[in-house]
Amino acid sequence: MVAPSSYTPFAGESFNDSSVTPTWRNSTWHVAFGQGFSNEADTATINQAFVAATGAGDILRSITPGSGAYQNEADVFEPDPAGTYWGQDNYQKLMAIKAAVDPNNILTCHGCIGWDKSDPRFACYPNIGSS
Repeated sequence: MVAPSSYTPFAGESFNDSSVTPTWRNSTWHVAFGQGFSNEADTATINQAFVAATGAGDILRSITPGSGAYQNEADVFEPDPAGTYWGQDNYQKLMAIKAAVDPNNILTCHGCIGWDKSDPRFACYPNIGSS
């Protein structure tokens, strides 16, 4: 993997305008891990895979507090998605934009800007105790 800090912005662009948390963008390392399961896996097996992946993430979070993560490759059950994916300053700016263009939070996803974990649309996600 290539460190996020090794990328350069396109001509005329600045990373200061990025929604990605500066902590992750300026990092030296990018670490990814995963836990697979078959398409035929039962609920218990899928839950166990999520628990294992989150456990691996918990180890990294404990040794790199406040380090940030790239959402598309992060733990589905990241305990602090706002701070980890965007940083609190970026998150507040993004929430203001979201409130202006999607005041009823119709366009949403698990852990995204404006995510409400009590929204019944996310009831299908297992409760693994970490999020």
